[in-house]
Amino acid sequence: MSKWHTVECRHCGGELRVHEDWTDPPSYHKECAWYETDCEICGQSMRIHRDWDNPPKVHKACREAKAA
Repeated sequence: MSKWHTVECRHCGGELRVHEDWTDPPSYHKECAWYETDCEICGQSMRIHRDWDNPPKVHKACREAKAA
């Protein structure tokens, strides 16, 4: 019996193969886990992971420069 099975990607709904022995199986394809958004200060692109509870709205450097 195979220890591999498929689950649905939480973003695109496609099939994602996972192994039953994995303690923390992925819920997204690698290409679906990240998305791009614009920094609210400089407007440049930022990569955000879908699992982050409190994703940033600005780059760290932009936040620090604005605070200075």
